[in-house]
Amino acid sequence: MSLIVVRDFAAQMAQGHGVLCGDGMLTLAAGEAAGTWVSTAMATTASFRQAVCSWNAEVPCGMVEVALQVADPAAAWGAWHIMGRWYGAGYAGRPRGTSVSGDGDGWGHVATDTLQLNRPAATLRLRVSLTGGTGQLAPAVHLLACSTDGRPALDGMPQQEGMQVILDVPPYSQRSHGEQGQGWCSPSSLAMVLAWRGTMVAVPEVAQAVFDPCYGGTGNWSCNVAYAGDLGYAATVVHLHTIEQLAWLLGQGLPVIVSVSYGPGELPQAPVDQTRGHLLVVCGLDASGFVVVNDPAGEPAAVRRHYPRDAFLRAWLGHGGVAYVIAPAPGCKFPWQHR
Repeated sequence: MSLIVVRDFAAQMAQGHGVLCGDGMLTLAAGEAAGTWVSTAMATTASFRQAVCSWNAEVPCGMVEVALQVADPAAAWGAWHIMGRWYGAGYAGRPRGTSVSGDGDGWGHVATDTLQLNRPAATLRLRVSLTGGTGQLAPAVHLLACSTDGRPALDGMPQQEGMQVILDVPPYSQRSHGEQGQGWCSPSSLAMVLAWRGTMVAVPEVAQAVFDPCYGGTGNWSCNVAYAGDLGYAATVVHLHTIEQLAWLLGQGLPVIVSVSYGPGELPQAPVDQTRGHLLVVCGLDASGFVVVNDPAGEPAAVRRHYPRDAFLRAWLGHGGVAYVIAPAPGCKFPWQHR
């Protein structure tokens, strides 16, 4: 992957109208009800066909909209693609976040949280649009990120051969919430990691906050990390490629939420026989070569599971290697981070 993280909005601004950059955040300028920030063009370390954006923002009222534009190696730019909107907590009855349907052009289209391209891109630009109140009521973005699926060279990646670590993440089962909990693997996983960090939020509360009405579910990756950002964490979606990257994160005390997909019987000891997409928490690597997880699809007394490493890697890396990383603010710089 290439992971591009923007915290210095002034240094990476190409265009701006009605916005103020400073103190590690992007917000509306005094007296402005709306504003737009556009980044410089940023090259990725490898060409890519998929991209996911993340944002961490305080939004008392108003809205934050994040858009992405990509260019091919010949520097031909496509259209702007809206990657998501995040609404203020003050909008009673309105979901916090939403994807935007029907956003596509000749380059590709946005599938809920992921820009899927028809041909490789090598450069990108990010755009943030802000609307809302002023002063303390103005939205403020603290972190903006874009992760792509292109695999760069990982020569500088620290080796984790034989590493053993198990984090005592509390186990939550989505089965505890009846029929509605059947689709709550992502909010259940996020609630586990938040509890590990000392932030106790009930799974139904997380599910309500991350529900995407356009998608019709709680599995929008960008909305999940945006909610963690609401709570003061540095939270990003990342594409990973190796067990070493996963081990490095665990070694930093960071449990990792990952997306898996597998066919009948392909993941031994899993609580469900097959899935086209499921989120769970990786808590560690044990001495026997197993990946230790909290799988919310398990019964309440059987959330903790040990999956054979090779089978787990096929289910995870074969599904894109997508992960949520929830770190204490201001976050950490990953060894493979591009910016």
